[in-house]
Amino acid sequence: MAELSWETIREYYPNGAEGSDRTFLDRAVFTHGLPKLFYGSLRDARVFELVTGRPLAERRVERVTVPDHKLGRIMTHAGYPGIFPEPGGAVECLLVHDLGVEEHACIAWYEWDEYRLEHFPLADGRVAEAFVPDVERIRAVFGMVDFEPWSFENWRASHYDHALTDLRAWMSLMPDLADDDPRLVAGAGNEEHAAKREVRRVR
Repeated sequence: MAELSWETIREYYPNGAEGSDRTFLDRAVFTHGLPKLFYGSLRDARVFELVTGRPLAERRVERVTVPDHKLGRIMTHAGYPGIFPEPGGAVECLLVHDLGVEEHACIAWYEWDEYRLEHFPLADGRVAEAFVPDVERIRAVFGMVDFEPWSFENWRASHYDHALTDLRAWMSLMPDLADDDPRLVAGAGNEEHAAKREVRRVR
């Protein structure tokens, strides 16, 4: 999720986040079914539990490396941390296994529509999925974008308490999704999204 204050969130969504539920649900059901890669705030156990509703300690977690990438932040009115290509670089991440569809939906809500789901090869040859900034979408909203380094440790040292307050408020706006909601059937919408991704690559 962007590094927004709660006041800025209200500025961006004056009619409430509920007005964009359709976009959220579209992303909430789309997953490649791969282990989730966390490089930013979701590496923190308290953030993870506030977002997913379940303790990180109950999950199978590994520390892994994404080669040829670096951590950075898109500089706009809000900041968008992400991992970006960098030959010779390396990013240390958490790899979390066996997240349920509802947990994925919560993560999709947290990241919101400035982020998209992508594949990333790990140093050991496996592949994981992670939400990363949608640079094209952010550029369309803000115009020219630039990048700067970003550090999980610096974020936690400087912004942690305020971020937790904003996070609680943001997650409270997430719409209730029934267990039998057909939109949360694992794999729903994947073919459509895969087609859209292929079109974007061709362009």
